[in-house]
Amino acid sequence: MSFSLPDREFLRIMELSKTVNEKSVRTTLRLTDGSAYPVPGERDFEDNTVDERTGTITLRLRFGNPQGLLLPGSMVRVEVAASAPILDVLVPQEALAADGQGDYVYVVDSENVAHRRSVVLGTESGSMRQVTSGLMEGERIVQLGLQSVRDGMPVSPMPSDSNGAAGQKS
Repeated sequence: MSFSLPDREFLRIMELSKTVNEKSVRTTLRLTDGSAYPVPGERDFEDNTVDERTGTITLRLRFGNPQGLLLPGSMVRVEVAASAPILDVLVPQEALAADGQGDYVYVVDSENVAHRRSVVLGTESGSMRQVTSGLMEGERIVQLGLQSVRDGMPVSPMPSDSNGAAGQKS
């Protein structure tokens, strides 16, 4: 079976297959009734070019069809996931700043003092950004008023929708 995948999603899947054992990346088909197709698929082919009109890459998967449930032209949904959850620290985009030294956030300590912390950023997920290094889950960060905060400055924390803490996503 061949299908097209946005190039951004293709890069995510390729990165996933590097970070976890490639056999741990599983592909599932969802049939039109929403049920999972019972036979696991395996990657067969990835095109080496992106369709310039659509920004997609063609991939091919192979699935056994012992029960004859897959028919030519049938609509299915393809799901690609790791067998074990991958936990990421995510922060709101507005909590991030950058200068000549790189990307950073302000972390608020138990005494309500802001400290500049360099971070390494990963992928975007909506209005959030993955932090691959430099921040731990649950640390409080400055999210609003970032332009007026300085290293070592006392701050008055206020709860936010995201609790003002570095979050996790699986």
